[in-house]
Amino acid sequence: MFMLISKKYWKTDLLNNFPRIANFLYFLFKGEKEIAPFTGSYTMLSLSERIFLFKLAKNYSKKGRILEIGCYSGGSTYFLAKGASINNSEVFSIDPFRLSLKKQKSKGDHTSYLDNLKKKPSKEEVEENLIKIGINKRNFYLIEGFSEDVVKTWTKRNISLLWIDGNHLKTYNDFNNWKSKLIGGAVVAFHDSNYPECGKKEV
Repeated sequence: MFMLISKKYWKTDLLNNFPRIANFLYFLFKGEKEIAPFTGSYTMLSLSERIFLFKLAKNYSKKGRILEIGCYSGGSTYFLAKGASINNSEVFSIDPFRLSLKKQKSKGDHTSYLDNLKKKPSKEEVEENLIKIGINKRNFYLIEGFSEDVVKTWTKRNISLLWIDGNHLKTYNDFNNWKSKLIGGAVVAFHDSNYPECGKKEV
């Protein structure tokens, strides 16, 4: 099954600055208390995308592991790991973090976050923050590197959910590189795939 998810860059998510109040209001008006969507940490995911990722992870981590391509500050990793933890499963998240910043800049997809790569969180900072906001270290593993390099040494073949949100010019390549690692019935979800310059036709 394939799902195309549009992107909304919430650069100033004011509610996320007040997570307790925001989550209280969300639970009050939505009546859904399975996941608190506001963490107090930066994320580029819209509210609906956060809930959607959590539910995908909860449902499909019963069958295998979750692989995420593109972590940045860990916003999506949080919701994937929250869902996976229900089934005591794992999320493996690949990102270059602060590795080879020149390569990230020159080979990247020209999205706005690449303008401030020196401020990009390190692997250690993302890991520390995920633990701080409630993710058990046993439920996630951060892998520093480029997805096209990591796949060459990847031996696990029980991926039940593949979340692709890395270099958006290489979305199609990421899928082709990783499809042999998927189990039957796995879900592949793409982010930003509705941008024409990011390979919409191929996806």
